[in-house]
Order: sequence, then structure tokens, then C-alpha cells
Amino acid sequence: MCMLDPQVTYNASYDDKLSSFDNLGIGCAKYDLGNGNGGFLFRIGGGVKYFLTRNVALIKLIRYQRADLDNSYLDEINLNFGISVAF
Repeated sequence: MCMLDPQVTYNASYDDKLSSFDNLGIGCAKYDLGNGNGGFLFRIGGGVKYFLTRNVALIKLIRYQRADLDNSYLDEINLNFGISVAF
């Protein structure tokens, strides 16, 4: 699946090490790049960041997304863990 969705993120900092964030994205999704299966995409979620250094953080994110692909719907709930590096 290929998705293109500009996202808006709101960050709330609690101290130097811990912050939370909310995330919203609206855009388009395409399931199969070889044919016309494509449509509307909506994402909403949030998570926390724990900063190991000023520029490196561990991230935990939970997100719901819904894609309308030629009148069939794909609903997902994702739980992601990762590392963020800021330059």
C-alpha cells in the first residue's frame, strides 16, 4: 500500500526527558500501484517520546487508520515503537 498524507502533530513537553504527542493525517492511499485501487485515507493517533539525548528519543505510538479503497474499507490499529533522530 502506498499512502500520501500530510500530517499535523501537536507536542506537549512534561520535562527534559518526556513528552507526548497527538497526530492527525488526511490524504490518499493506493493499494495496488498497477491498477485503479485508490481512495481516501484518514489517520489519528498519539504517543510518547522519551529523550535519551537532546536529539535522540525512543517513541511509542498508537494509531488508527482507515482507507477507502474503491468502496471497500481497510481499518487498522497500529502500535509502533521506534527511534527518532532530530538534526
